[in-house]
Amino acid sequence: GLVAFLVAHVFYIVGLTPTWPPVASLPVLIVVAALGMTLYRRVAAALRRQDHRSMLVPTAVYAVVLSLMLFSAWATLVRPAWSWPGRAVVIVGATLFFASDAMLAWNKFVAPSHKLHVAVIVTYHLAQIALAAVIVLGGVPM
Repeated sequence: GLVAFLVAHVFYIVGLTPTWPPVASLPVLIVVAALGMTLYRRVAAALRRQDHRSMLVPTAVYAVVLSLMLFSAWATLVRPAWSWPGRAVVIVGATLFFASDAMLAWNKFVAPSHKLHVAVIVTYHLAQIALAAVIVLGGVPM
């Protein structure tokens, strides 16, 4: 499952970032990187406590790619080719996808909760709807 979602995030990154991100997106990269690192540290600590050290590197790679997907969406704010509605929908979709995966990792490794399981499912499906909608509605520049 991890590899399949990793590939999906790579495709989202390529679709959202066909060229090198503008320098103006650097503050967004810093915020997203800090968020991703904070989440990864908590999950990594839980993996170590549970003696799942073999998952540390794959989880780190996934966290980086997930964070880059979120950054790619938020970087549309400084990409003039994107329409404002397209930006808004792709940002919402990517943010929900990030939240879904973050809650999934938290629920699996840090603090299991039935409520988080339901939240993961809801945020994941809303994310996919938003990301598909931006394509269907023509919000993605070609």
